[in-house]
Amino acid sequence: MEDKDIIALATIAKRRGYGSIEAVTAYLEDLINRNEVYLSSRRQRRIHTGYDDSLSQDNAVLAMAIVLLESTQQS
Repeated sequence: MEDKDIIALATIAKRRGYGSIEAVTAYLEDLINRNEVYLSSRRQRRIHTGYDDSLSQDNAVLAMAIVLLESTQQS
C-alpha cells in the first residue's frame, strides 16, 4: 500500500463521517478484519494467489497506520 492509498483511505473515512481518530481506527480495524475473514476462507479452500499476499501486506500497513494514529492521539 502506497502513500496515495493511505490518503485515499483517509479521504473515504472523512466522506463517511469518521471525524475522530477513534472512528478512523475502528474503520481500519474493520477493514483488516474483513480482509482476514476473506484470507481465512481462501486458506481453508487451499487457494493462494499473489492477491492474497497483497492483502496480507495491506493488513500489515493498516496495522501500522493504526499504531501511528493511536500514538498521535496520545501525544
